[in-house]
Amino acid sequence: MTEMYLFYQDESEDSEWFFLGAAAIHSSKWKDLTKTILDLKLDAFSNKLSPPKVRRVRIRSNDIRQYGTDRAIEPWTLLSREEIEEFVTQFYDLYQRFGVTLFFVGIERKEHQRKYGEKARKCYEYAFENLLERMDIFLSPTQANDVGHIFADEYKEMRRKVRSNFLWYREQGTWEKSSIDNFIEPPSFVKSTYCDLISLADLATYNVFHAYRYDKPEYAYLKRIFPRIYKNPQTGQVWGAGIKILPYQRKPSLQL
Repeated sequence: MTEMYLFYQDESEDSEWFFLGAAAIHSSKWKDLTKTILDLKLDAFSNKLSPPKVRRVRIRSNDIRQYGTDRAIEPWTLLSREEIEEFVTQFYDLYQRFGVTLFFVGIERKEHQRKYGEKARKCYEYAFENLLERMDIFLSPTQANDVGHIFADEYKEMRRKVRSNFLWYREQGTWEKSSIDNFIEPPSFVKSTYCDLISLADLATYNVFHAYRYDKPEYAYLKRIFPRIYKNPQTGQVWGAGIKILPYQRKPSLQL
């Protein structure tokens, strides 16, 4: 029996690194997970904001991490530090509770440019091809040929290119796969303001970005999501399966 998975995609980047990540959920959990995230927001903000404003609260790693600094923004400034910590704890519990599977592709910008020079592809485009491979492999580990659809956080400058490339990958394949068989339609680009499940990819992708950017394999928030990162079914390793780094290399302290 063919199963359906939904993949929520977001990026985290700076001048040194670019990471694209995705959080996959089974379609049977879509409604309950969406409601659970809304309930978390209502519990935290219902006595501080009107219901319509609560629904539009964006759960973004960057906004939460600015708490207590001069760059902190509403609505997070309306909460106490204890309330923030409780919210974050409950949110991270969702990855395990709902069986979320995570995928990441990271590109070290300087090495990428040094290796390919003028022929270097845009980081988002290159990362998406490699992320799509990982997710397509996940959908057919035993030739079950489950199917998936991608909801990507809005990225206007790459939207048309990614959709065009997707159609090419479907028919002509990628570097690693002869064809992409388990994603039928091109990605849907959505605004995270209107799609709470994008936040699953937002927070998780930042954690992996942070670990590589600052060479911190013991980063506490990476440890929280690590059990949910896709692993090679044969070796049990995340390297090359749930996490792929480009250009291909092994950073000694980060052979996750």
